[in-house]
Amino acid sequence: MNTVERIVESYFRLCRCCFTYSDVKVVDGNNRQLDILAVSVVTGDQYLMRSEVQTPDPLRTLGSGGCG
Repeated sequence: MNTVERIVESYFRLCRCCFTYSDVKVVDGNNRQLDILAVSVVTGDQYLMRSEVQTPDPLRTLGSGGCG
């Protein structure tokens, strides 16, 4: 589990009072897995989260003016 997944999982567990389960393998899913499943213990609401980190393309920012 990466850092972003830990933050999202902790938010749902601590702030939304959810039972969470991470990195769930899909049966007969051809190497598929679910990042985070959560179920609220208060309301019974169910959540499925996919988290990822995106960084800006460093080559795109070089041609945007800069210093000079």
